[in-house]
Amino acid sequence: MGFDGVNLSEIAERLNISISTVSRAIRNLKGVHPATRNKVVEVAREMGYGKTLEDEHTGRTILVLAQTSGGGEVQDYLSGISRAAVGANVSVLTHCLPLERCEELLDPKMQPPALRCGQVDGIIFLFKWPDSVVAKLEQSFPVVSMVHEYNVGPMDRVGIDHQYCMNILIDHLVELGHQRIGFFGLCPEVSWSCSRYSAYIESLVRRNYDVNLNFTTRLGFSELMSVSLVDVGHVVSGLKKNMAEGMTAVVCSGDMPGYSLMETLLSEGIRIPQDLSITGFHAAPPQNGLPELTTVSISSEEMGVTILRRMVRRLENPVESLRTILHPCRLRIGATTSAQ
Repeated sequence: MGFDGVNLSEIAERLNISISTVSRAIRNLKGVHPATRNKVVEVAREMGYGKTLEDEHTGRTILVLAQTSGGGEVQDYLSGISRAAVGANVSVLTHCLPLERCEELLDPKMQPPALRCGQVDGIIFLFKWPDSVVAKLEQSFPVVSMVHEYNVGPMDRVGIDHQYCMNILIDHLVELGHQRIGFFGLCPEVSWSCSRYSAYIESLVRRNYDVNLNFTTRLGFSELMSVSLVDVGHVVSGLKKNMAEGMTAVVCSGDMPGYSLMETLLSEGIRIPQDLSITGFHAAPPQNGLPELTTVSISSEEMGVTILRRMVRRLENPVESLRTILHPCRLRIGATTSAQ
């Protein structure tokens, strides 16, 4: 009998240690004292589980935790993850929760059985999870995050090359004659919003353009992360003032806030793009019959492939330095930008 069928909870009880520690010891992962690991292996063999640990590096199980505010994009990520898993001899489990229920995972009784019983080798986080959940799980399992950064210390991450993508968008607007360009959708609670804002500032500074901080529009967390259009009428007066001061274009931190902004401005009689050019970021399908945004597109499926491979690499090399792998993008010109 091999270690695949080990009764983790019984070993944990006999040694007075956590189930996750037993799981990590059997799988030879980092974070377990050698003496503890030896005790776990000894007890497992006493119970009749005889396969050597060296053979345990195959047939791993990865848990994908998907926070469902990501909408349909999760399917593209999972398609890439599944495609890469086949060749890597990895089984993939998926557990989806809406944002308001994410902290249920802090209660073992509410965890997926494989996670609760320590039968998971690593965890992939899709979309924004509470820091408390990430902090708890990364203590027991190797983790890789898709796009988001967390205030729990460094970890492997697969993301988007925000600076490269922003340069493409700003170059496009500059070629159309725009110089006074605003930013819509800054939210300090969302790491990618901050990264795209930093890239926007750098793009303007590198071109020696003036940076007018009044041309920055903030959004709340729920507004920015919504998978449907939201009413952003509260920002209209500020944007009209910016336009009166010469702002002719706006870069949005994402496509969904871009479509929300467009719908609101059109209802106010502001013509897009004749009066104001708008770009999105990270292409999403057009919403509510609105004109298609000029944006940048990134292959979510390829990012899924990358994150699964990164997780496998982490499991094979637990002490390897942490990696952030950034994907490039391509410009997709829509109907929301025009010459100044």
